[in-house]
Amino acid sequence: MNMGIDSVSMQHYMERCFELAKQAPRGMRRPYVGALVLSKSGKLIGEGYKQFMTGTAFLVHAERAALYNAEEAARDGTLFTTLEPCVKLRESQILKSCAEFIVERGITTVIFGVVDGSDSMQPMSGIDYLRKRKVRVIEYKEMNDRIISELMPRGK
Repeated sequence: MNMGIDSVSMQHYMERCFELAKQAPRGMRRPYVGALVLSKSGKLIGEGYKQFMTGTAFLVHAERAALYNAEEAARDGTLFTTLEPCVKLRESQILKSCAEFIVERGITTVIFGVVDGSDSMQPMSGIDYLRKRKVRVIEYKEMNDRIISELMPRGK
């Protein structure tokens, strides 16, 4: 990867996303998702996992939580996530899609683990949305089997 992140670091950050995903509240429907943001200089500035908005049944996706934590330092940064960012809103979401928020926050590179094959989203639609807006998108396939077996809905 010619972007300043070597394969050892990339593995480390994806492992961290995997660990974050496992922090999702018990009883929450899968997929469990973890995400983190690196600043333009490569400093870890935000982490998040899929959770409920405090006191509600509305979801805050991992990417959004990580970007909230990163604040304005996310601009020109890199986002790692275990799952392709959503581009279609679900009934339990009241905020814009993760892909829209990623673009709005000025992220230049997204590295993800697994394409979202859920019934509610066309596979690759989040990736296509980001690429059309000049965001570099990289699939990190080395953890696909672990992500699918431990974080995704049963039987998928």
